[in-house]
Amino acid sequence: MTTAQSAAFKATGGFAAEKLSDLVVGIVLAVLLLWGAWAVTTAYKGWARGQVEKSALASLVARFAMIYLLLLALLVS
Repeated sequence: MTTAQSAAFKATGGFAAEKLSDLVVGIVLAVLLLWGAWAVTTAYKGWARGQVEKSALASLVARFAMIYLLLLALLVS
């Protein structure tokens, strides 16, 4: 953005555009963490009842960790 565009954004919104980017990244990562907690908790409950195999639970946890790390690297850098 040019200096004039940044100034107009700050005058209209009351905050800098960079702060909006930080907010969006934070919301995306928070939603992903909530989804991951729900998915892992649900899979664990299924494993505890004997409805989900241990390998499926481990696979879910590994996939979630990889997705989170990849998205973290892409959004934060």
